Amino acid sequence: MLTTVRSRLLVLFLGFLFLVTGSVMVTVIGLRAMAEDALVINLAGRQRMLVQQMTREALELQENFGDYYHRQSLARAADTFDRTLGALSDGGIAPYTDDRIVTLPAAQKPEVRAKLDVVREQWMPFRQEIDTVLQASTSQPSAIQAITAIKGESLSLVAAMDEAVRAFQQTSAAKVRRLRLMQMLFLLGAGVLAVLGFAFTERTIVLPLQTLQGVARDIGGGKLAAPVPLRGRDEVGELANSLESMRRQLYAAQEQLEAQVRRRTRELDALYRVSQEVSSRLDLNHVLGTVTEKAQELLQAQVAILCLLDDGGYALAPAAVSGPPNAIGATEEPVHHSPARQVLAGERALPCGVSGCAGICKILAAPYRAAHLAAPLRMEDRVIGALCVGHSLAGAFSVEDVDLLTRMASSAAVALENARLYAQAERVATLEERQRIAADMHDGVAQTLGFLGIKIEQVQEMIQADDVAGAVATLAYLRDAID
Repeated sequence: MLTTVRSRLLVLFLGFLFLVTGSVMVTVIGLRAMAEDALVINLAGRQRMLVQQMTREALELQENFGDYYHRQSLARAADTFDRTLGALSDGGIAPYTDDRIVTLPAAQKPEVRAKLDVVREQWMPFRQEIDTVLQASTSQPSAIQAITAIKGESLSLVAAMDEAVRAFQQTSAAKVRRLRLMQMLFLLGAGVLAVLGFAFTERTIVLPLQTLQGVARDIGGGKLAAPVPLRGRDEVGELANSLESMRRQLYAAQEQLEAQVRRRTRELDALYRVSQEVSSRLDLNHVLGTVTEKAQELLQAQVAILCLLDDGGYALAPAAVSGPPNAIGATEEPVHHSPARQVLAGERALPCGVSGCAGICKILAAPYRAAHLAAPLRMEDRVIGALCVGHSLAGAFSVEDVDLLTRMASSAAVALENARLYAQAERVATLEERQRIAADMHDGVAQTLGFLGIKIEQVQEMIQADDVAGAVATLAYLRDAID
């Protein structure tokens, strides 16, 4: 019984397939037959030219019976005509070109065979005259008479051959008409099947689907109270049953969705608090530790690692870790490797697993790369590192976790940049203070050293003048000044 849409469509499809296959087969057979007919007509037409050639070669021999070229040409033409006439009538091989032979079917139509019999009757005496010419080596009277007979009989032989060609052409034309008729019948059958297929599709597929489309629109608009009308036991009825089941599941999923919304709200609130905490502290080590701890906590990861680029920007190195001691698998990861380059060039977190891309963050130990996320720490157009979380269970992170880690990385990048700028400002202030003190010390010591130099010169002059008492007093003054 054709109780399903599939079985009914299968019947229509098989019907179309039968029509197409039949039409193709008939066309192929017809084309093959027309090709054979064209070959036969071509060879039959060549017979006419062979008669004319034999007549011309015989006339050439009349001028010079010893001409070897014309004698051989006449013999080949006669042999070709004879073999081709036999193949056209009874079937068999026939010469087509100098290096090619073809196989012809026997003539089936009585009228064609009758025309060929007439040609054969006229060919026999014509061939005898040709043999007479070929056997003569000089201009004997019998040879001259044979050439005259060939010239006279060639016209009737050509006319008989033309009649045979027309018979072949009429037979081929009849085949073409039959082929066209069969193609028209196939086309008519295809049109009938197309009408039946349209009516079937409209009644069993289009109209029911339009009804179900309205039901799906109501379900999409939140109208879940009205049940889905069920139709039959075919595929459309199964689709209606599926829609009804989906309606019930959607109604039951509303509470679950609201619970997910509440959970996401809590996550966002926690993310806000984390952002506030890391942004309010300017100690770099505290910010690094807080970011990794909160990333592990919020994403329920087994390990979180924050990696920073080195001064040259060639490699990532872990700056803070939250997780087990064996979570570190490498001390650095070159940024020219494809996974690391892909993370740093992106705008958001990139999920990956060992089976998918051999791991993004290879600083993570292999057991924790079964499922992990890596997000770039980006400050506008500058990247300072990456934040990675990992888990030993594949599929541990969801699409929402990707967005959450992306937002955490953005907040962490701002906090790290603030801490770095604050530390840099402290270093600059300390350096400036040291420079000021050094300048002050430089100015005071210079003046003191100049004063001491002058006094020493006075002591030297006093000693040279034998003023020992004055020299001793000046040296005591210098001692007090040095102290």
